[in-house]
Amino acid sequence: MNRSENKPSLLVGIVILGIVLCLLKDFISIRSYKLPIGAGSEGKIYSGILLDGYNCPQYSTIQIRFKWSEFDCGGYHPDSVLVDIIDKTETIKDFVCEGEIEEFYRDKVYKYYFDCTKSKEVLVKYDNGYTESVKNALIYGHIVIADLDTYHIKYNKKEIK
Repeated sequence: MNRSENKPSLLVGIVILGIVLCLLKDFISIRSYKLPIGAGSEGKIYSGILLDGYNCPQYSTIQIRFKWSEFDCGGYHPDSVLVDIIDKTETIKDFVCEGEIEEFYRDKVYKYYFDCTKSKEVLVKYDNGYTESVKNALIYGHIVIADLDTYHIKYNKKEIK
């Protein structure tokens, strides 16, 4: 085997090593983010050489995708329109509100809570079909407390001292 026959395999090896190093750099950079990142940071949070990282409220981890793939969190979009807020416990026959009071949101003046653990049963629905819990919708700024009043969702509030 002469030197000219080794050049293509050496070149392929260098290209593969370069791709692996780029993937490793992107993956380490994306994984350095700690969740929850915070309200208002949905969507692409990292754009790397070969990988992109996405913060999607409905997932508990950062979603990693190749740059050339189309990805969207598949949920709330800034142009989504609120369609309804429903309390599923209202439709459950003989529902018993069990557990301790559950704080589901807090602002500078009040803390808001339900009489029992049920924030996962109070759902916010959007025109694109996406549904999320009222707690996430408030944390991520998709709705405001006044929306709960508009849709007649029962909750309590207590002034923060």
